[in-house]
Amino acid sequence: PESLDLKDIMACFDGIPLDSIARQPVRLEYVYVEVTSNLGNKLVVSR
Repeated sequence: PESLDLKDIMACFDGIPLDSIARQPVRLEYVYVEVTSNLGNKLVVSR
């Protein structure tokens, strides 16, 4: 993971309409749970 300042984070979403944004640490375990819990609803791309 890399730590970005708010300006760099906002640049990642350039051109995408946003109502709000929150910057908070996310653990790898949380990302894994989100991805695996939505496998039936989303397209999964593997390398």
